[in-house]
Amino acid sequence: MSKKKTDLSNSLKEPLSRGIEIASLLETEDVLELPFTNFEEACKGVLEGACHLVSARKGALFIKEEESRSLELKASLLENGEEEEAQILASLEDFLSTPEKVFLFSPPTKIAVKLAKKSLEKDLSGTGRREFSFQERDKFFGLLYLERPRSFEDKDFEVLESFLNYAVPHLRHTKLFELAALDKKTGFFARSQLLHLLDGEIRLAKKVSTPFAVIMADIQSFKTINKEKGETIGDMVLSQFGRFVRKNIRKEDTPIRYGGDEFLFLLPCTGEQGAKIFCRKLYRLLQDQRFTEENVSLTLNMGISLYPIHGEEAEKLITRADEALTVAKEKEQPFVVWNANIGTAPHSDRLLGIITGDSAKDYRNVMMLLDTIVAVNSTLDYKNLLSIILDMMLEMTHSERSFLFIQNSNSVLEPILGQDFMGREIEIKDYPREVIQKAANEGMTYTEEDLEAEDPQSFRRMQKLGIQSFMCVPLLVRDRVNGVVYVDSRTKKKEFRSQDKIFFHALSREIGIAIEHARLYEENLRAKEEVEKLNQQLKEKLNQQASELEKVKGTLDANLRELGRKYNYSNIIGKSPAIQEIFSLLDRITESDVPVLIIGESGSGKELVAKAIHYNGPRKDKRFVSINCAALSDSLLESELFGYVKGAFTGADQDKKGLFELAHGGTIFLDEVGDMSLKMQKELLRVLQEGEIRPVGGKEIIRVNVRVIAATHRNLRDMIETGDFREDLYYRLNVIQLRLPPLRERMEDIPLLAQKF
Repeated sequence: MSKKKTDLSNSLKEPLSRGIEIASLLETEDVLELPFTNFEEACKGVLEGACHLVSARKGALFIKEEESRSLELKASLLENGEEEEAQILASLEDFLSTPEKVFLFSPPTKIAVKLAKKSLEKDLSGTGRREFSFQERDKFFGLLYLERPRSFEDKDFEVLESFLNYAVPHLRHTKLFELAALDKKTGFFARSQLLHLLDGEIRLAKKVSTPFAVIMADIQSFKTINKEKGETIGDMVLSQFGRFVRKNIRKEDTPIRYGGDEFLFLLPCTGEQGAKIFCRKLYRLLQDQRFTEENVSLTLNMGISLYPIHGEEAEKLITRADEALTVAKEKEQPFVVWNANIGTAPHSDRLLGIITGDSAKDYRNVMMLLDTIVAVNSTLDYKNLLSIILDMMLEMTHSERSFLFIQNSNSVLEPILGQDFMGREIEIKDYPREVIQKAANEGMTYTEEDLEAEDPQSFRRMQKLGIQSFMCVPLLVRDRVNGVVYVDSRTKKKEFRSQDKIFFHALSREIGIAIEHARLYEENLRAKEEVEKLNQQLKEKLNQQASELEKVKGTLDANLRELGRKYNYSNIIGKSPAIQEIFSLLDRITESDVPVLIIGESGSGKELVAKAIHYNGPRKDKRFVSINCAALSDSLLESELFGYVKGAFTGADQDKKGLFELAHGGTIFLDEVGDMSLKMQKELLRVLQEGEIRPVGGKEIIRVNVRVIAATHRNLRDMIETGDFREDLYYRLNVIQLRLPPLRERMEDIPLLAQKF
C-alpha cells in the first residue's frame, strides 16, 4: 500500500473492515487525483465516488454559491432530472434560512440532523433514503443526496464520512483555483496564467524532445456582434463559445483567454500537421454551430507558432503567433497563417510586451509607461522636454549615450540633441547612420541583433565604432514617423529582447506626440510674438488717426441713421443706440396691422411710441384714441370702451359711442392693460376675437375694425402664472412686442431731453 493510502487509513476515527477501508481509500485517491482545473468535473467525481462506495443508484451534489447564497446542482445521477432536483431544493429552502441543525424531508418520516463538525447525519427514518450535509471549516458548503433500495448501515456512514473529509477540501481548493485562474466568461485560463502554463509546456517539450504548438485565435467581427446585438448578448456568446470549445478539444490542450475576443491554445506534442488539423476541425465545427437565441455564428482567424521552429522562449512564441494572426486578419475571409516567411508583421495586440501575464513585470512596465507619460507631458518647453526624454531612455535601458533626431519639413532626419548617462550634452557622432534612417523609413525598432542578421557589413562597421549594443526607436505621431531616439553602450553589451523592443515601440507613440505638441507650442509662441509685434505697429498707426476717425464716424453714423430711417419719429427725443434700435423696429412693424404690446416703465414714452406707430401707418387718416385702464373702475371702463345706450343706468340721458366705435378704422391705445380686471379682460378678449362690441344696456351688435396697441409696466407672464391675467388675451395682444428702455439705460439722451423741456 502507498504511503498516501496508509496516511488516509490512519486518519479514520473507527476501525473498518479491510475491504471497506480499501474501497474508501481507493475512491478517495481517485477523487484527489482529479484535475484542479475543472470544478464541475471534480463535483461529478465526488458524487460518483460516493455512490460507488455505498452502492447508491441515485444521487445529487449541490454546492452553495457564495454570491447568491443558494444551492446549485453541480452533479446529478437523478432519473427524473429537474423534477427531483426541484423537490430536493424545496425541502432545503427553510433549512438554509434558519440556524437550526435539524431539517425534515418529505415524506415526514425522514429526518436529518446537521452536525457542526461531522460530515454525516444518520438516517433516523430507516427508509434507505439519505441526505448528507457536509461542512468545511465549520462553514456550510453543500449537500450530498444519495438513494439506494436498502437502508444505510453504520459502516456506510463511516465510509462516507472518511471519504467526504478528504473530498470536500479538494472541492474547495478546486473552486478557489477556478476563481483565481480561470476567466469567468469562457472558463478558459486567464491571461495571468499564460506565462506559467507556457513555460511549463516549454520545459516539458525540452525534457521529452517533442514539439508543441501555440495558436492565437481571434473571433472575426466580434465588435459588430456587440454593437448590433448588445454587450449582454456578446457576453453570452463568449460564455457559450467557451463551453463549446472546451467540449471539443483534447483534455491535454490548454485554452487561454488572451483578452477581449482573442484566445491562445497550447497544444502539447503537436507539430505542423497537428496544429493545422486542430484549426481546420475548430473552424469546421463552428460553421455548424449557433450561439444564444439570436443564432449568432462565429468564425475564427488563427495564427500558429511552433516550438522549437519559431523559438524556444515564451515571448518569441507569443510574438510569432501574434504576427501570424495579424496577417490572417488582413484577409477578407477567415484564414489560418503558420508559415515561417511572414516577414516583420505588425502586432495584433497593442499591449503585447507591456502586459505579459507576469504580475511583477506587468507592474514595472505599466509604471514605467505611466512615469514616462507624466514626465513628457509635464513641460511644453521644447529643449527641456527633449532632455527629459533622453534622460528617461538612458535610465530605462541602462545605456551610456542617447541621441535624438527629428524629421524636418523636407522629411530629412536632423540631429537635435545628444546626452550621456550623467545628463551632460554631448556631440552626436560615431553612430550607425544607416540604421537611424532604416528605423525612420520602416517605422520599426532596431537593435544590433537585427543589424547583424540583415546587414553584416554595417554590423562590422558598428563594431569598429566601439559600440557593443544599441537600440533605435522611431517616434510615431498618428502612424507617421516624426523622429528617432537612439541609445547605445560601448563599455558593456546590453541585451535587448524582443519584449523590450515592443515595449519601447509602444512608448514611442507617447514620446512622439509629446514632442510634436511641444514643437507646435513653440511655433505658436513665435507666431504669437510676431503677431504681437505687428499689432503694436498697427496700433500706433491707428492711434494717429483715431481722433479724426471718431469725429468722422460720429457724423456718418448720425447721417446714416437719418437717411436709413423710413418714418418720422421727431416726437420721440433721443439718439442713443437703444432708441435707434426702437426706431429700426418701428420701421419694420408700422406697415403691419397686427396688435402690438409695448412694455416699459412709467415715463418711458409708451404713448408716444403708440402714436408713432399709428401716424406713420396705414390708419394714420383715422382716429387715434387712448385710455388708461388703471384709472377707471370696471363699470366706467366698460362704458368708455364699448359705449352705452340711453337709460342703461342712472344718468344715461342719451346714447354714447365707446372708444372702440370711435376708433373704427383707426387705432385704440390701451395703457396699463395689466391693471384691467379679469372681467374686463374677458370682454376685451371677445372684442379681439369677434371684432364686434355691444354697448352697455344695448342689444345691437356693432362691428368694429380697430388696431389695438396695448401697454403695461407689469410682467404679464408672471401674472398669468398667478392667475391675474388671461393667457389667451396675452397671446392676442402680444403679436409684436416692444420693450422700451428706461431713461437710466440711455443716459446720453438726458441732455437732449433737458434741452427740449
